[in-house]
Amino acid sequence: MVWEGAGCDVHNPPPLQVNGCGAAGGPGVPDYLIAPPALQPGAAYFGSVFRQACDVHDMCYGTAGSDKHQCDERLRDDMIAQAQQSMGDSAFVAFGVFVVGQATAYAKFLQWEWVEPWTSLPAFIKAQEEAFCRQDSGIFKGLCG
Repeated sequence: MVWEGAGCDVHNPPPLQVNGCGAAGGPGVPDYLIAPPALQPGAAYFGSVFRQACDVHDMCYGTAGSDKHQCDERLRDDMIAQAQQSMGDSAFVAFGVFVVGQATAYAKFLQWEWVEPWTSLPAFIKAQEEAFCRQDSGIFKGLCG
């Protein structure tokens, strides 16, 4: 059964998918720390330091009833916390300013009035539709077995 107009197949709802930083199928967004050229080899040592925070952001978008602004702000906080945990305090002293800058840029970019309507807002709306489909599927299966 597919609900007309909603595109929700309650028997086979879309799974919640995470894909790190960036939109699925869109241009890649670095999940690693970007630092000045002289510090980039040190930053590269930590690898995909933001991947987990970006996955949590995807889950936030894909949770029925989430608030987009809160998801975006949480991304910033999670990126900083994850980097600090991954790097340790001593490395964070050297790289923290770049971590905070990149995390703030990501969160603000998702909310920038010139970008949001074309990028993050459609992604959020699609994720919410899928989230409500998953939620409704659970209710349907609970009622109808």
